[in-house]
Amino acid sequence: MFIGGFTGDLALRRGLVIYRFGLLTAIQWYNEGKLISAVPVIRYGLILLFLIVLFISVTYIVITGYRDYTAPYAIGMAIMFYYGHSKSVQYKDNTEDFVKYNIEYIKE
Repeated sequence: MFIGGFTGDLALRRGLVIYRFGLLTAIQWYNEGKLISAVPVIRYGLILLFLIVLFISVTYIVITGYRDYTAPYAIGMAIMFYYGHSKSVQYKDNTEDFVKYNIEYIKE
């Protein structure tokens, strides 16, 4: 369950936040002209791609090499998915982090 929770936290929860908030906000702001460059969109896309590959790789390893741990892995992933899904919408903290990390690309 620890590996599922760790992978779920790293890949699923963060991936959900990046997809449902970071990437979509960057695309929206870029289309609205609030960003001077598409670098944040590209950066969020690459991070999301990395997290997807990480998730698929670890899941494949667990399913093929450690069949006895598949259920605890899935339980850990489900817990982190539930937690991440609830935290991946537009919160004040997410907006502040987005502005903080992309301040150099935001039009004044």
